[in-house]
Amino acid sequence: MLTLAAKSETLLLNVEIKDMTRECVDKTVAMLGEFGLKERAVIACFDAATKSAHPEMRLQGFPGRYMTNFTEETYGCMFGMGIPVSWGGCTDKQVAADVAFAKSRGILAWLFCADTPESVYRCIAHGCDNITGNNPSVALHIFREMGKHE
Repeated sequence: MLTLAAKSETLLLNVEIKDMTRECVDKTVAMLGEFGLKERAVIACFDAATKSAHPEMRLQGFPGRYMTNFTEETYGCMFGMGIPVSWGGCTDKQVAADVAFAKSRGILAWLFCADTPESVYRCIAHGCDNITGNNPSVALHIFREMGKHE
């Protein structure tokens, strides 16, 4: 997969770290470096300590209530903020507040778990900068219908 990604000059990788051990993060960053992808990758992790371990990497964090090792300074390190739209308790009011907060700090609002047409439309309505989901064909179909993707 990284060999294929390295062939593209414009692809931005969002690499989510599930195993939040220092060893996993170190190996992931080293592998990205081996393929020349560090400058085109964003590390998504629920552990705020990831940024201090690898300050050269862009970080996708999350609202502080979801992160471990979080401090207010964590927001200053974020390139993007992952904001859930389909988790329990993700009301439109909460999503709107998180998007506004991220944008007020110059952080890209990346809404995630857009796995249904309803959740994709919800992301669009909230003015997100990026949408992620487990099945991109759902969002691609909607964007094609809207004339925003070929």
